[in-house]
Amino acid sequence: MRERLPPAARSVLHEQVSDHELPALFLDVHGSAALRSLQDELKDAGLGPPSRWGTDEARQFVLALGFPLGFAGAARPKLPAEEVVTGPRPLPPLHDYQEKVLCELAAVFAAKQDRRRAVLSLPTGAGKTRVAVEAAVSAALARDRQRPLVLWVAQTEELGEQAVDAFGHVWRAKGLPDAELRIVRLWGGQPTPPDGEADRPTVVITLIRTARTRLAREEAPWLREAAMVVIDESHHAIAPSYTEVLGALGLATGQKRTRDREPILLA
Repeated sequence: MRERLPPAARSVLHEQVSDHELPALFLDVHGSAALRSLQDELKDAGLGPPSRWGTDEARQFVLALGFPLGFAGAARPKLPAEEVVTGPRPLPPLHDYQEKVLCELAAVFAAKQDRRRAVLSLPTGAGKTRVAVEAAVSAALARDRQRPLVLWVAQTEELGEQAVDAFGHVWRAKGLPDAELRIVRLWGGQPTPPDGEADRPTVVITLIRTARTRLAREEAPWLREAAMVVIDESHHAIAPSYTEVLGALGLATGQKRTRDREPILLA
């Protein structure tokens, strides 16, 4: 228990802490997470702790030890696989520098070249996600697209949720007035989404590891029809997993081409 205490707590402990005082201190520090923090020790002692906390197995385990149910941990709620967003709703205006960047992106995306690629770089807290989402809404989700589909590839679930929220806010304010936006979460064990109406504005937000696996399995071939691909936190994109995903989506490196006209790429 002493080793599982934070360094600051260990530094003020007296060597003569009794066997009774140490567990009390441990509970004061860790609270209901006390058993979870001793997972390895419980396993070594042959007590068979649960493989996952917040489950029925965990609740039975803590009750068998005589602990309150709160020590079993809370089950993490599973987010819905999809959301539908209607609009419009007022949204604070972009700052001048954001408007400038958005106009520059629009010019790149409207070009006639086969390859339309851009890197968006703004300081932390400057609203990069908002600009990227507005660019996606105006460039890829309009009705004049053959398939108004955006594939947003994030590094973590937290970044994925930020994108979900941003698309919701922007679409409510600036989306097509008589159209709903389909937002698909594709991570955390969510099933591969079924294809929908080809003319329905759709955003699929996924994690790189999920995108790599699902595209390799050919589970959702319609994702390859994306009009735009967004790579969040693009400094990670030099990894081989990103190369595989971009290649599967028709975004090749060098002179190799897999589509007559590549999807827009924003990183």
